[in-house]
Amino acid sequence: MADKDYTNLLLEQIRDEVKAVHELVADVPKMSDFRRLEQRVDTLHADVKVIKSVVRSHSGKLAELDARVSSREAA
Repeated sequence: MADKDYTNLLLEQIRDEVKAVHELVADVPKMSDFRRLEQRVDTLHADVKVIKSVVRSHSGKLAELDARVSSREAA
């Protein structure tokens, strides 16, 4: 009888530990979450490249406009 009680006690303890592990693992992000995040970062990276390109192309035009406005104001 004592062996059976001890076995049941061990089994209950193991179940509690497995349950605790399951609760911890449930909060861990899944690989698919990381892949989605990686895709979003890649998209943002591409968008930033486009924004930088547009800013570079417009900065020359803005410098020209500033020079023209300054020359008109001086006149």
